[in-house]
Amino acid sequence: MAIETVQLSEVMKDFTPVTDISYIYGEKEGNQGKIDKVNLVSNLVEKRIGTTVDCNSIKRTSIITSSSWENAPIDRLAILETLFHSKDWILQRFSSPASYSMLYVRSFHDGATWGPWRKIEFTG
Repeated sequence: MAIETVQLSEVMKDFTPVTDISYIYGEKEGNQGKIDKVNLVSNLVEKRIGTTVDCNSIKRTSIITSSSWENAPIDRLAILETLFHSKDWILQRFSSPASYSMLYVRSFHDGATWGPWRKIEFTG
């Protein structure tokens, strides 16, 4: 018996474009399932409360919340957003609810060096 091989991109091009969804379908440990979009988004944020997070070690696209940080501009409850472009260029944004008018930004460049944290202060 021959098994038919299909290119996923060929099948996906026939899907109807949508502007909203209720569920995302996927697979975990060989079992198929679905997750609603609200739970999907909340599960994308890693909550590491009670754990010290070293900002220098986070080099993949992620959103992390913690109350204890190393190599961060401030050490309090905050959110670290890391955007990976390539091993040579990564961007980090750091913000805290306690200092809602400030955002800190830095980048990793040349595959070896984190630049300094730069503070952006919002006024008005």
